[in-house]
Amino acid sequence: MDDTQLRQTLTQLHAELKNAGSLDDGARQMLADLQGDIGQVLQRSREEEFGDVRGMLGRLEDSIERFEISHPKLTAAFNNVISTLNNLGI
Repeated sequence: MDDTQLRQTLTQLHAELKNAGSLDDGARQMLADLQGDIGQVLQRSREEEFGDVRGMLGRLEDSIERFEISHPKLTAAFNNVISTLNNLGI
């Protein structure tokens, strides 16, 4: 699997997560979980498949619902990752 585009998209999302601004405890935990997911994917070697990323995909979808109004840039980054995963057949 060519993962270059996914890695670039996840790196962009990771940067957006760092700049998310003030959040309540639940939102902060949700984003921390996503950062952990992203970190795991980015650390994998190119030879490895991404495996089951459905958990991350579900958290991304939940995050879109939660942050759609309050953090539109972050929501756009979530959508980018989901689109990239879909384009890769994941």
